[in-house]
Amino acid sequence: MKVVSLDFEDNKETDDNTFDTVTVIEATTDSPSLGTAIGNSTSSCTGPGTSSSYHSDFPIIERGFKRSWDVTELRELRERLNSNALSIEETDNVASRFMDEIADLASDWLGNTVVQKLFEMCSGSTRFAMLERLAPHLATIGVHKNGTWAAQKIVESVQTPQEISLVTENLKLYVLLLLLDQFGSRVLQCCLRFGSPTSDFIFDAMADRLWVIVQGRFGARAMLACLESNQVTSDQRSRVASAILENAVPLATNPNGTLLLTWLLDTSGIPSRYGLLASRFLPLLPQLCTHKLASSIIFRIVNQNEELEASSRILRSLFVSTGDQTLKGLLNDQVVGVSIVHDILKSYFVDGTIRSEYLNSVKRVLIELEVAGLPAYRKLVEEVGLLAVSPPLPHVYSGEISSASGMTAGSFSTWEQNSGDSPPPPDSPTAVRISMTNH
Repeated sequence: MKVVSLDFEDNKETDDNTFDTVTVIEATTDSPSLGTAIGNSTSSCTGPGTSSSYHSDFPIIERGFKRSWDVTELRELRERLNSNALSIEETDNVASRFMDEIADLASDWLGNTVVQKLFEMCSGSTRFAMLERLAPHLATIGVHKNGTWAAQKIVESVQTPQEISLVTENLKLYVLLLLLDQFGSRVLQCCLRFGSPTSDFIFDAMADRLWVIVQGRFGARAMLACLESNQVTSDQRSRVASAILENAVPLATNPNGTLLLTWLLDTSGIPSRYGLLASRFLPLLPQLCTHKLASSIIFRIVNQNEELEASSRILRSLFVSTGDQTLKGLLNDQVVGVSIVHDILKSYFVDGTIRSEYLNSVKRVLIELEVAGLPAYRKLVEEVGLLAVSPPLPHVYSGEISSASGMTAGSFSTWEQNSGDSPPPPDSPTAVRISMTNH
């Protein structure tokens, strides 16, 4: 293993316009199999000393046997708050009345709208008092279908350093669970406005538990939403990009992981990203090229002109090998392998001179494998200019009766001698009349 450092330049404008560094562990030895490589990569996805850094479940909000409000009262209160009919002092009094049940109220289908207005209109001291009651349950409220709107408004409403610290301290232990939840991830996105280093806890979790997050349905999409935000610094992006590069092999075989690799190649703007990915993929290139998802990432590396050296390394590994073993392995796969070879040969980014050499290599392997006549190879056979040989048509011998008309071969000979023309088709009316005359 060796460590490669590279400069990361943020595509978006920053105050300091500085360059950060991404550290990537680059593979230098061949891995025995794709499964082993994925196992080794995923075992390093957890940061050192973080096995107990994140909670595995949310705390339960204790609810009283009898609530001090009803739907009618909440509806009337919401209308008064929306119409600004209450002064700040009156709003503080309303908040003080619901203070003991504020966490339960925030998860109610109607009460969450009242809580949102209270955080907008209350004084700073009352808002902080409500936040102290709500903060221990903020993560639980954030993943509730009704409470998430109140949680997002709470995070957007905090202003003072004390309020921001109270929010982040009560969310950072649940950040992993929040990233994996469709509602909780939106609460974390609201925290991005705090800026670095306050919001670093989100990206620390992404880098330390990347593989765990990718396993979830919403995890990878939550990461993309955060990485594409204008409120994220280049240093925060660089750390996540480093984790993506380090775990590129398992990510390439995962439907959610390919989303992150696509972001890395198309949006991140990291210099030498194609070359770094090529280095990670080369030891397992034959296996990855026959994988439905990973082959699409391989093709992205080939189908670009930003880093031609990375593309050349992939192409040489595929088409130039001892005994054409790599190419044979690809062409033995009639679905994915044949498809990626065909797409590469049709790519406009492959140099014409080199392309002719690769065409000859593919043609040679197709002849050796004796698969040119199979339907799965038809497009590839046409691309390399190797015409498939069709089986010969059956001969009609003298004395045999045609299945279509009952006409003998002697009848066709008589036609040729008399007319000098070629005989008519066996199923034509003329051929039928000749057959009946001869009989």
